Amino acid sequence: MILNMTYAARLAPEASCSPLLGEEEWKLPYRVANKAKKEPKKPYTIKEAVDCLGRLGGPKRAPSDGHPGVKTIWIGLMKLYILLAYREYLA
Repeated sequence: MILNMTYAARLAPEASCSPLLGEEEWKLPYRVANKAKKEPKKPYTIKEAVDCLGRLGGPKRAPSDGHPGVKTIWIGLMKLYILLAYREYLA
């Protein structure tokens, strides 16, 4: 899944993220990565989803760094699943 997301973001950046991520899996990273209070109404692009996971998985990136790598996305997904597991306790 991680490698698929990485390549999908590079090959078809304007595709929707909903085939790869469930509804809660694309709403929460957007809120956390962008420090937003409101969830997006519709799924955003796979490139934006990978960028959000990259922000969760690594330090602040410079625009010249390029796309997030597999390891950064993996760490971001681990943090996302931890947040999803504890979300019901924090609400």
